[in-house]
Amino acid sequence: MFKQTIFIITLLIINISNAQNHVFDYDTNESIESVHIKYLGNRGSMTNEDGYFELPSNISIDSIYISHIAYKLKKILFKNLVKNDTIFLYKENIYLDEVALNNFNAKDIVTKAINKINDNYLSIPYNSFGFFRQILEEGSKGVEMIEVDFMSYTKRKKNKNTVKIKNAKRTENHSKFKTEVISGVLDLIKDGDFINNRRDPLNISNLDDYEFEYMGEFNYENSKAHKIYFNPIDDDNIRVLRKGMIYIESKSLAIIEIDYKLDEDKLNIHFKKADFSEYNKRPRYFNVKTHNIIRYRKVSNDKWVLSYIKASNTLKGIYKGNTLTYKLTGKLVINDIKTKKPKRIKTNYKLEEDFSKAVKKYDKLDKWDDTYKLSLSDRERQILKDIDEKSNNSK
Repeated sequence: MFKQTIFIITLLIINISNAQNHVFDYDTNESIESVHIKYLGNRGSMTNEDGYFELPSNISIDSIYISHIAYKLKKILFKNLVKNDTIFLYKENIYLDEVALNNFNAKDIVTKAINKINDNYLSIPYNSFGFFRQILEEGSKGVEMIEVDFMSYTKRKKNKNTVKIKNAKRTENHSKFKTEVISGVLDLIKDGDFINNRRDPLNISNLDDYEFEYMGEFNYENSKAHKIYFNPIDDDNIRVLRKGMIYIESKSLAIIEIDYKLDEDKLNIHFKKADFSEYNKRPRYFNVKTHNIIRYRKVSNDKWVLSYIKASNTLKGIYKGNTLTYKLTGKLVINDIKTKKPKRIKTNYKLEEDFSKAVKKYDKLDKWDDTYKLSLSDRERQILKDIDEKSNNSK
């Protein structure tokens, strides 16, 4: 239904409770979401939508590296990081001149980047350790939240992914249509990894469906990167929906981020063509808005792996003549990667069943703990309050 689907360092031991910090844009003073906070090799976390992040207590590190594709890389010595610190990032400038326009063919760069996928991305089996949060909203109110600590096993040559849920909890589902979200962690990894799937517009055979515009070059961490806009060529082809940005490292031609939306006018055409008389026995859902971000980061031996997905979908639910708007948001953060002697695992829930049924319900929402892996935002705390209020009213 909803399925759309290193540095060698001298260790410095500092004992503190969780370091709590905010990251802001220097010019606008606005918080920056999904900033990557890297420490201890491949380990890391991400800022939430309030620009907030925590580091685990009693960590022993020398420095943290703060990066985002739109901002300058920042390194902070851990000893200089104080509790409740405010960190400002400076935007990266995009350079575009006549020489660049004459020398760079956007479609050619994307084609070369696709052909370099096998060289640029980790091909050996590996384990990922991460965190997943899924939120369902009905109208403006939260009706369900799920959180999962997971371990995954990836074998790219056979396009194989498995996920083991380690710790998980969910709230009660208070949707009026009793909306059951089928997709979960494994679905988001399998469907959201555009590199592994060669999903459009990263499919060579379908490149002619899109036009590409070179937007310029910018500094990215210790390298440079291209920014390329893509858009469907044919406005009348309702099957080609994605449009957005592709970011490609200049030297290696590794694709480091895809940020796209689905064409809302075309989605509306699908919605209008539906026969609503069919939806009296069970609710049906139509995607009316999508904004997804898929990000990759460099690990050992200059290879890249999936590091972050944020999938936001707005859906119209139709049932017995009634219409409700639902927003489904899934966030997935890879906090650590293990390449040496990876452990093969089996997925411990059935894909064909409702994902939330595999996760134990958690009733004490006022005791819903925060986590440094992806801290709760103010909005997400409000969603928990919405759900708790619905629970109390139903008793």
